[in-house]
Amino acid sequence: MGYKTMITAHTGALSTSRNSHAFFERMQNVDTEGIEVDIRLLGNKPFLGHTFVPFLPSKRIEFNWVLEYCKKYDFILNCDIKLRSGVKRTCEQIHASNAKDNVYLTGAVNWKHLPILKGIPVFCNNTFYSSLCGLPSVSSLERIKNCLDELGHDEIKGLNISKVFASESFLNKAFELGINLSVYTVDDENTLRRLLEYGVKNITTNQPLLALELREKIQI
Repeated sequence: MGYKTMITAHTGALSTSRNSHAFFERMQNVDTEGIEVDIRLLGNKPFLGHTFVPFLPSKRIEFNWVLEYCKKYDFILNCDIKLRSGVKRTCEQIHASNAKDNVYLTGAVNWKHLPILKGIPVFCNNTFYSSLCGLPSVSSLERIKNCLDELGHDEIKGLNISKVFASESFLNKAFELGINLSVYTVDDENTLRRLLEYGVKNITTNQPLLALELREKIQI
C-alpha cells in the first residue's frame, strides 16, 4: 500500500462536545494524525461553530487558537468551512499563521475559491464541483476527475464524501481512476474495516481509538 490511511477525529469525538475546549483537551492524548473543526464567521473573524458561533464568549474558540494548537501538538486540521462567505477569511488566517502545512479544507469551498488558496490543500465536497459536473456517483466520477484535472490546481487533493456514497462500486471506480478519497463520518466497525481495506486517504470518525486499532491490524 505504501501509506496508512489518515485518521481524523471528528469534532466532538469520544463523547466530547463539538468544537469545545473539552474536545481539544481529550485529543492531546489521542494519536490520530488529524482533527476536524467547523468554521463560521463572527464579525468577519473565523470562530468555531457548527450551526452557529456560541453566544457566550467563554464558549467561543477563535480559529487562530486552533491553528496554534495544531502546530503545537502536530495535528493536521480538517477545516470544515460551513459557509462560502467564510472561505476567504479562513484562508487569510491560515496564511497569516503560517499554517498551510497543518491544514486541509473541506466544506463550502468551491472552484471559484482556487485563486485564494495559494497552496492550501482541499478535499472537495460536492459543492466544489457540482455546478460544473454534477453530484458524485459511479457514473459521474470520470467526468468529475476530468473536470478537476482541467482546473489544473495542485491544491485539489481528492474528494471529501459522505459514507453514504462509499459503496463498493464507487470505491472501485475511484481507485480505478486514481481519485483520492476522504470519507466522513464513519463510526461503525464494519464500515471502518471496509474503508481501511480499500486504503482510502482519510477517514473522519467519532471513534478514533477504534479506527486506530483497526488500522494497526489491517494496514500492515
